[in-house]
Amino acid sequence: MNSDTYSGSSGAAVINTKTSLVEGILVRGDLDYIQSPNDSCRISNRKENTSGRGEDIIRLTTIPELMH
Repeated sequence: MNSDTYSGSSGAAVINTKTSLVEGILVRGDLDYIQSPNDSCRISNRKENTSGRGEDIIRLTTIPELMH
């Protein structure tokens, strides 16, 4: 899974783009910003899909009370 998220996104719905169903809730993630190579500013901490800590998502299961 790949997500473009930042601090403050916790609690956001994680949606399956193929089914449009909510499959989870984002709860925490990797470091958002790092110092630029020339130390002039902070930049987004971009990671390849197979590197870094990643994001933590709690997977949702069917909640019977919400079924129609």
